[in-house]
Amino acid sequence: MNDFQLEFNDISMENLGFLNPGKIKLSNQSITFKNTKTGKVEHISASDIDHCDWVRLADSPALKCLLKSGPMYRFGGFKDSLYICIAILDDFDRLSAYLKKNWNMELKNVEPCLTGTNQATANFIGSVLEFENEGQLLFDIPLANVNNCSSAKNEVIMEFNQNDECAVSLMEMRLYISSDPNTEEDPAEEFKRKIAEKAGFLKESGKELAVLEQVLCATPRGRYDIKIYPTMLALHGKTFDYKIPISSILRLFLLPHQDGRRMFFVLEFNDISMENLGFLNPGKIKLSNQSITFKNTKTGKVEHISASDIDHCDWVRLADSPALKCLLKSGPMYRFGGFKDSLYICIAILDDFDRLSAYLKKNWNMELKNVEPCLTGTNQATANFIGSVLEFENEGQLLFDIPLANVNNCSSAKNEVIMEFNQNDECAVSLMEMRLYISSDPNTEEDPAEEFKRKIAEKAGFLKESGKELAVLEQVLCATPRGRYDIKIYPTMLALHGKTFDYKIPISSILRLFLLPHQDGRRMFFVILVSQR
Repeated sequence: MNDFQLEFNDISMENLGFLNPGKIKLSNQSITFKNTKTGKVEHISASDIDHCDWVRLADSPALKCLLKSGPMYRFGGFKDSLYICIAILDDFDRLSAYLKKNWNMELKNVEPCLTGTNQATANFIGSVLEFENEGQLLFDIPLANVNNCSSAKNEVIMEFNQNDECAVSLMEMRLYISSDPNTEEDPAEEFKRKIAEKAGFLKESGKELAVLEQVLCATPRGRYDIKIYPTMLALHGKTFDYKIPISSILRLFLLPHQDGRRMFFVLEFNDISMENLGFLNPGKIKLSNQSITFKNTKTGKVEHISASDIDHCDWVRLADSPALKCLLKSGPMYRFGGFKDSLYICIAILDDFDRLSAYLKKNWNMELKNVEPCLTGTNQATANFIGSVLEFENEGQLLFDIPLANVNNCSSAKNEVIMEFNQNDECAVSLMEMRLYISSDPNTEEDPAEEFKRKIAEKAGFLKESGKELAVLEQVLCATPRGRYDIKIYPTMLALHGKTFDYKIPISSILRLFLLPHQDGRRMFFVILVSQR
């Protein structure tokens, strides 16, 4: 049988209530989802899938896959049959036909219950808890999202893992469990036991190896009873409890207190971060003779940087900690923060700079330069273009640097250059625009601001109108974006110039073109379907 593949763009995969944008591909053997934001790829083998349902997820239809081992995956963003129905086949029909033909599996269309109710029947399906009313699905909870569960009289309390990308998220859910007069068993306790069994969260089970009572802790502050288990440490305080997996502990230290009588017992955790558009992605870094490997512990994405591709490395400051800055020969820059200063428990930990410096010199034959930041306040600096990075210095000391890959537009006026930046939705506060004053040179007729803008545009590689346009359409009435625009068509993009706003659309992001009739029967709509990357 030919391995025919079915692909959908602009599909989202649900994770802790957050919809990660991406693309989905179905083949005879598997489902493959690629996150367009992080690059992470998820593979689900067709043989591992128990069944698939067509459900609602947020405001669109979704494909729900339940694995034989229990976990559930949901992919949203598919199209209803009403979505430009004269041009696009209903996604449910396409998926249903594909699964039946290639996987010999029926796609069940599950209609959600729209009747208001405060009671339901709970069913454990694999690692998913489903609530139904009169045979209709109310909602379901992937139990992998539950991090704790407790019970009281006729009540079960579930606490959930949090996703930092969600502005609003569910913290806790309380369920009332009615008692059964015909049995002595506590139904709430039994329900809690089932959740704990399916969820697999850190729980205190078995006999503890040791118990330390009322230990005075500096971080977290207060007195805690510490129970030591084979896989974790459990801290029980007056107000808060903490659970620490043994696998996350890097090193243990026994350090003297200042009074000379007591000792500090210190646990070190891995907390290296990789910077991306101003957001610090937590992870782990590994250096070998051939490469640097960074694994994002949040998304699972792995970045590989070959040692042969690196031009040089600098030791800089990133936020409140030292960082390793790597500039590639091709121009791009990587920064890894969260390393330790030599002042950080200096009597027990070798300075990270010394460790990295020795490693690079021995294995890569490369010097690690320690770049001290300029701490003097100033409003003028010398600008240097180093690869695809713009560095600002004052008296030989680095003020700050800008990866030009983060710049999406640049314009100039008299003695001024304006840079606009790409935005990262994970940052609560981000830089939108920067204006630089460029002093004029009386000895040259060339405009220094225009020359500076040209260099930025050359290094940044953002979309710009260059060369002769293929066609120009003047004062075209547009529904989205609303208004009249002059549309210039270039080989690589469409440029829309309006009275207030301008837009640039890469040709590569256009998925389909439609010519649809207007309601008045006299005019036509020209529709461009663009990927939401």
